[in-house]
Amino acid sequence: MTIDDSIETRFLLGSVMQIAVLTHATAFKDRDVEQFFRLVEDGAGFAETALAPLNRSGDENGVSFKNRSAKLPKGFKSAWKNIQKGNWQNICRGMGPDGQPIPESVAIGIQEIFFAANPAIYYTLASTIQVGKLIQQYGDEKLTSIFREKLFSCEWSGALGLYEYGDTHHLEHPRTAAVQKKGYYSITGLKERVIAGDHDLNENLIYLITTGLETGKKGENKIGLMAVPRFRLEDGQMVDNGVRVESAYATTGLKGVPCCKISFGSDKECRGFLLENLSTDPEAVFSVLEDWYAQFTLHSVAQTRNACFDLKAYSCQSQPNDSTPSRDLELSLTPVLIHLKSVYEGLQGAIHMSAFYLDCIQHGAEGQREYFSDLLTLYRSIFKSYGSVSSIEALAKGLRQGGGIAFDPESIIEQSFRDLHTGMLIGPDENRVAELFLDQILPSKKGRLFSQLLKQFETIDAHLVMSESLIETIAIWRDYIGGLIVLFGDIMEGQKQADIRISTLYAKQILKLFGDVIVCYHLIIQAIEAERILAEEGANFYNLRQEVARDPAFEKWYNKILTAEFFVVHILSLQESTIRLIQKRPQATLELI
Repeated sequence: MTIDDSIETRFLLGSVMQIAVLTHATAFKDRDVEQFFRLVEDGAGFAETALAPLNRSGDENGVSFKNRSAKLPKGFKSAWKNIQKGNWQNICRGMGPDGQPIPESVAIGIQEIFFAANPAIYYTLASTIQVGKLIQQYGDEKLTSIFREKLFSCEWSGALGLYEYGDTHHLEHPRTAAVQKKGYYSITGLKERVIAGDHDLNENLIYLITTGLETGKKGENKIGLMAVPRFRLEDGQMVDNGVRVESAYATTGLKGVPCCKISFGSDKECRGFLLENLSTDPEAVFSVLEDWYAQFTLHSVAQTRNACFDLKAYSCQSQPNDSTPSRDLELSLTPVLIHLKSVYEGLQGAIHMSAFYLDCIQHGAEGQREYFSDLLTLYRSIFKSYGSVSSIEALAKGLRQGGGIAFDPESIIEQSFRDLHTGMLIGPDENRVAELFLDQILPSKKGRLFSQLLKQFETIDAHLVMSESLIETIAIWRDYIGGLIVLFGDIMEGQKQADIRISTLYAKQILKLFGDVIVCYHLIIQAIEAERILAEEGANFYNLRQEVARDPAFEKWYNKILTAEFFVVHILSLQESTIRLIQKRPQATLELI
């Protein structure tokens, strides 16, 4: 971690999020903020030495697949052992390597660093711990005692099997079947796109899969989450459980981790174990996967960060036959660099703040939990689609503007673009997410979630802002809050009239607008905090540009203001047409089609 990275971490966690308040919670009473900062810096050091050096080679060499068995690139097994040795897998559980609890807002900072260093290894780690956490939370005592510690220690690995062939609606009706037997379920079916579905890191792998459940009631749709081991324990012996790896997909990105097709019970009985403490209603099953979906948003943050740094380095490179860096190239790339930076910093702020909301829910006062729970629900429902889509758009712009960078074998932005595209394939379907957000999440509880969001926005006090550009930025941003209010009214009115117009035509656009407004909010609160730091350092706000020219130390904080201004003018303002188009109510056009 560089000095600049350390300053940014302290700024976001310490100044903007003010995680010091969490040290008053019973769980963290023996900790202080400096310990949290040191932990993030230690995590960055581990990522730099053990994970990052394998990212490029892993992408170039990829996974080998022979005799229905996948082998990870050279060095991955050693890195996995180093993760176990340092207990870094605990970070995915909200714990430090010493096993002591840490705030989720600190843990997610380290997870982002791991993701940026090597997404292939991190996806394998994250899926393992996610399977362990879900078994611990919803499995019975016997199931938990068998699998939990094996997964949490990374002695065994875990993988989530959620997709089937041709599925675009996230398996409300899985074809994989589970027939109840005495003490287990007999599983038959095929799962596609199982990330980290096979590898040579350890001796056993536990799949957590969605299956249909026979209920005997006609028309009743029940599904369950099943823990299915590749090898099951019988009398202390590892026994083949009828799980077969049919193939490993070759994708354009994430080549260091296998994405597999897995069959269950194709040639011998396959036994699975139901997570019995979880409802078998499809909506309940998928709601518990929110932590897993959040990983795809975190991937977007990490890859946008990588692309931003890569393009910045590229802009300063000497051109052929040039003895000095090309000023023309640097100037031409400045707009796309600011675009990448604004998406990265705003999205990072939103995702890290959602982790802070989770801390407040778990450790804060009872009276605040409803407010933070509503915000967390809203944030997660928006950003699990918004993060990937917005990051892909920004990275594509960086590749276009960067010209030859896409053909540079050492280009990080090109690898990030491919990895993020593959991440979208294994993540939730963006159309489905947008429709669910518009039809169920946003209008739920009589619009309480939306009211809580507006209440959050009211915390911005423009009277405390000192720079003219930030005052104007806030004014424009507030105009778009007005647009959200108009659209929310249309959504609620459409529900009363059974009007499918908005959810059919504009779900993705409206979700994008909500995401842009929230990202802009986080850029603004970071800019306001940067102004406070500038004021403490004696900056003259009547001529801030000259102040920055006089003292380069001011530039970092001044750039926070410019980034918020750029996002409002160049990103958020593009949403003007969306609001106006929806207000035209083109129901007749839909009916004509």
